[in-house]
Amino acid sequence: GEGVPLANVTAVGRRIRSTFGHPTFIYWNEVGSVFSPPTNGTAGCAGTARCAASPDPYGCCLNGADGVPAVFDAVSVDEYAGTLNKSGQPRTKSTCPHPTLEAKCVFDFMRASVYPRLKPHQRVFVVPGTYGLTASDGGETDRMLKAKLELYWELAVKDPLVIGMKPWHFANEH
Repeated sequence: GEGVPLANVTAVGRRIRSTFGHPTFIYWNEVGSVFSPPTNGTAGCAGTARCAASPDPYGCCLNGADGVPAVFDAVSVDEYAGTLNKSGQPRTKSTCPHPTLEAKCVFDFMRASVYPRLKPHQRVFVVPGTYGLTASDGGETDRMLKAKLELYWELAVKDPLVIGMKPWHFANEH
């Protein structure tokens, strides 16, 4: 997670690899902000909980030259576009203009910030935010999720780095 030092995450991956060897598949999910370099006065990844205790505020991020540690076979990022309010408008602040466009926003982010930090053997999962309002919202959440997942699928099947989808919190969040 975001608060675990990168050295510890890497050590866990190495321990798994040394214990189970190849072809053990090692996958890691991470918050997207650890791929974000500081820009326009923002802390970027250096402002994450992981970096708060690090003596090297940039060595704790994945935006440097080393990128995703080689021990991992795949990575995914938690980047979401929020949900809709009862009027069908975005409920949370997001850089993405609408939840149904989440896939486009996530793929743009991955191409710019994640893909350049992958080793040749590494691939990605995409993590659609499969949550919404309630079952009594007149079907608005269902329509939003359907559109969101259709766009994820459309983009994922065209992208050779994507090896799967891991929807987040389906059926246990409103």
